[in-house]
Amino acid sequence: MSTKNGINVPLVDKSILVCTIFFNQPKGIVLHFIHHLKYKNQPEIGAFFARLWLEIYPKNQWPEIDLIIPVPLHTRKQRKRGYNQLDLFGKSLAIILDAHYCTNVLKQSRFELSQTKKNVSVPIESKKMSYHLENPEIVSAKSVLLIDDVISTGATIISCVQQLKKGTPNSIKIAAIAYTPKKNQFI
Repeated sequence: MSTKNGINVPLVDKSILVCTIFFNQPKGIVLHFIHHLKYKNQPEIGAFFARLWLEIYPKNQWPEIDLIIPVPLHTRKQRKRGYNQLDLFGKSLAIILDAHYCTNVLKQSRFELSQTKKNVSVPIESKKMSYHLENPEIVSAKSVLLIDDVISTGATIISCVQQLKKGTPNSIKIAAIAYTPKKNQFI
């Protein structure tokens, strides 16, 4: 698979492709749009990001996606917000990729602060108990695309991938809207 138009971020392990379309910089335009997507009741921005994502990573690069699974939002956050910011992003990708959008596979069991409010050095260990695989039979022998809005420390993605692997999927790929690079990562 070619990733010449996007950003291929090696976060989890070399067998899992992580594709994102933006670098998330402090006070940048991408952060502005993601803030509106998450906190200003503008979930339709997710559909816009899906169309843009698919321009960079066309359908023919994703021939075997069975399930699109969002990083789960804690029920308290979703109730307060009124929606999961990944829903329109994921549903739009699912339509184009002819995949199923599944929100009943991963669950977040522990309420946590936003990654933007945490120190970047927060250990991955703290995330391990936050997510759990609720319906492993759904991912068994399937090709999974795990989606997130912003990858920052990578702890959330790593935790979700570890849980998904318990369901023995054929493959796991990751799609994110933005990636926040570590200081001096690309210098």
